[in-house]
Amino acid sequence: MASTRSRRAPGRGPRPRLRARTQEHKEVRRRAILSAASRVFGAGDYDAITVAQIAERAGLAKGTVYLYFDTKEELFLEVAWARLQEWLAVLDRGLLALVRAPRRHTVAELVCRTLRPREVLLRTLSLLPNVFEGEVDHAAVARFKQLILARVGQTGMILEQALPFLRAGQGARVLLSVNAFVIGLWKMAQPGPAAAQALEDPALRPLRIDFFVALEDTVAALLAGIEVRARTRPRPAAPLEGRPAARAPTRGGRPRARRG
Repeated sequence: MASTRSRRAPGRGPRPRLRARTQEHKEVRRRAILSAASRVFGAGDYDAITVAQIAERAGLAKGTVYLYFDTKEELFLEVAWARLQEWLAVLDRGLLALVRAPRRHTVAELVCRTLRPREVLLRTLSLLPNVFEGEVDHAAVARFKQLILARVGQTGMILEQALPFLRAGQGARVLLSVNAFVIGLWKMAQPGPAAAQALEDPALRPLRIDFFVALEDTVAALLAGIEVRARTRPRPAAPLEGRPAARAPTRGGRPRARRG
């Protein structure tokens, strides 16, 4: 099977264009490329999309795009990162508003409400596993995952403020679980032509998925399970700063000796 990775085309150079000479102009052009790529990726079949199509949408020569991004895969990851940052910023503001009245169902509803107008982000997230399995540069993937880890950690801490039963670090893990839910449920809710035709059969109605209903129910169930577990497994008391934790006394009032 031929590789779908897009590389810089050899041979004749791009059509003459005005070169971005200052850093400001370069940043403007870079944003224009990302904007065009976001629209193209959001509307078409990823495997069939080419850098030439993105360049045409941006009003640039294909060679100009390669001055900013080495491959289609790298450009896709930049689009995914930009879209994800935009959503997390909106989610942060919503979570901060919930800190005074935390409820897990409200958080689940907030996640869905902030994702509903972001179909391009949903499509992008659902495609990420396929992109990672392709001929994408290891360094680009590592950088993308490092950015995601740091940014999700920030929102995760706000989520822990909104839902006090979450322990330190659990907020980020919840958000990573939400990402997994989005990928799986979006693919189930957006079947291919053959599957969509099969699901028209009334007998197969139980297999139809309403993405946002399923996502809200799944996130609420995850948070409910974590809350129940937190209540049945209370947090251990933290020792005072500078003092070791006290050992449980035995019958004689003396600390129990350690074994081994």
